[in-house]
Amino acid sequence: MPRYFFDLYDHQTIIDDHGIELSDIGAASAEAVRLLADIAKEFMPKGATEQEFAVHVRRESGAIVLKASGVFKVELVAPD
Repeated sequence: MPRYFFDLYDHQTIIDDHGIELSDIGAASAEAVRLLADIAKEFMPKGATEQEFAVHVRRESGAIVLKASGVFKVELVAPD
């Protein structure tokens, strides 16, 4: 099975040195989406109203094969 590496980008860059073995690019895409959700839950700065997160997926060769990103936004639309 191919090994994929998931580099994380938000207010800092975290390069994945270990990677995980997955069956194909579809499984890597699903893992990237799961990582984005986890990052938003754990690393959204307190009090932030908007934050963009990204995951770049690489093969062992170093070639980027997928980019996933998400913007998480909190917006007050009506006073309480």
